[in-house]
Amino acid sequence: MCDKGERQTEEKYKALLSLWASENQVKTNKLQMLALITSILFTVFVFVGGTLEPYVCGVGIGFSLIWLFSIGRTLHYQAFWRHQIDDIHSQFGGNPLFDIFDQKSMHEFKTNIAGAVSSTYILLAVPVGAAIMWLIALLLVEF
Repeated sequence: MCDKGERQTEEKYKALLSLWASENQVKTNKLQMLALITSILFTVFVFVGGTLEPYVCGVGIGFSLIWLFSIGRTLHYQAFWRHQIDDIHSQFGGNPLFDIFDQKSMHEFKTNIAGAVSSTYILLAVPVGAAIMWLIALLLVEF
C-alpha cells in the first residue's frame, strides 16, 4: 500500500507526463502552420512579384523567426517538465510507474536510425532554414 506522499508524487508524475506528451501535438501544429504560411507566402512571391517581392520576403523572415521562438518556447517547457519527471524517477527508481523514460531503453532506441536525430534539432532547424531561404530570396530580389 502506498503512503499519501507517494500517491501525491504519482499524481504529480502523471500530470507532468500528460503535460510533456501534450506538447508533442503543439510542436506538430506549430510546424504545420510554419509550412502553411511559408507555402502561401511563396505562392504570393512567385505569382505577384514586382515591387511586393521584398515585402513578402520580409514577412517570410518575420514569420519564420516568430515560429522559431514559438517552437523554442514549447521545447523549453517540454524540457522543463521532462527534468521534473527525471527528478521523480531518480527519487523513486524502484517504482515501475516512474520508468517510462528509462535511460537504458531510450539509449537502445536512439542507436536505431529513427532515433538518431533529436527532434529538437529538426524543429529548430526548419524555421531557421526558412528564415535563411527568405533572406537569400530578399538579397536576390534586391540585387
